[in-house]
Amino acid sequence: AVVPRKDAWVVGVTDPTGALADGHVFVSGLTEHHCPSGFVFMTRCPAVLPEDGKVLPVVTCRPAAMPLDQWEKLQNRAFGEVIFAKRSASGGGATTTLPY
Repeated sequence: AVVPRKDAWVVGVTDPTGALADGHVFVSGLTEHHCPSGFVFMTRCPAVLPEDGKVLPVVTCRPAAMPLDQWEKLQNRAFGEVIFAKRSASGGGATTTLPY
């Protein structure tokens, strides 16, 4: 049996749809099955200060304000992106994520 990893390196990008709620993230390739708690622990890289790590709610279902075609485009993106709401600051740099 294959044991799934509990960590991954991802790159932070801004929400191209503008429909993600402030403070929420969408992680391409991460489903509700992979993240049943609904939260991920994100860190900047390098993480040197306590505020470089945050527990954030992860979007695994289409937000009501997001048209279906935009949701499908997000779901079809290759694994490796964490998409931050436009109103949220991703802080730049590389990011790592762990289901929380």
